[in-house]
Amino acid sequence: MTNKSPSNNLKYKRITITVPEELDFKFRSIASKKFKFEKGWYSKAFTESMENWIVNNELAVAENGTTLVSRYLGSKMLEFFKNDDNSKEKPDFNTLNRVFDCFSQSSYVKNIKYELGDDTFTYHIKSPHLSKNGKFNVEDLIGKHTFPLSIISRAFMEDLTGDHYKVKSKRLGKCSKVELGKSKY
Repeated sequence: MTNKSPSNNLKYKRITITVPEELDFKFRSIASKKFKFEKGWYSKAFTESMENWIVNNELAVAENGTTLVSRYLGSKMLEFFKNDDNSKEKPDFNTLNRVFDCFSQSSYVKNIKYELGDDTFTYHIKSPHLSKNGKFNVEDLIGKHTFPLSIISRAFMEDLTGDHYKVKSKRLGKCSKVELGKSKY
């Protein structure tokens, strides 16, 4: 069943889901406090949770679903940061520093740093940025920083070492962390 809300012209669909009782209780408890039992509070909370789930899982889909495209984009973006006189050479850490310096110029980012392990490359982003409504904007973090830095860093490590890398772990938020590790491809 779908219907239109007269206030915003969006189409709505009624769904039935089955979730663990304890999870539903916790969800309703927090949602009712946030939305103060106003009309449609449960639907609003569930819609918000679905939107957050989508945003938080976009990077995972991009990692697994567009590997060849993101590898190509990462290598092209890395070429942009290499010096013209050594663009055919392997990148050095000056290249990587230019990449991170460029992303650090954003008013959205407070601090970016990276560390190189034996078979890993990890970067951290501190981002206190809030959107206009006062909420932390995860979508901007992924689209403007985490995803581009991940594909450029992966291209850098693959160019430097000759090995394949993939995202091993990620934590997104005001203090984000992404770890790349060697893979078999």
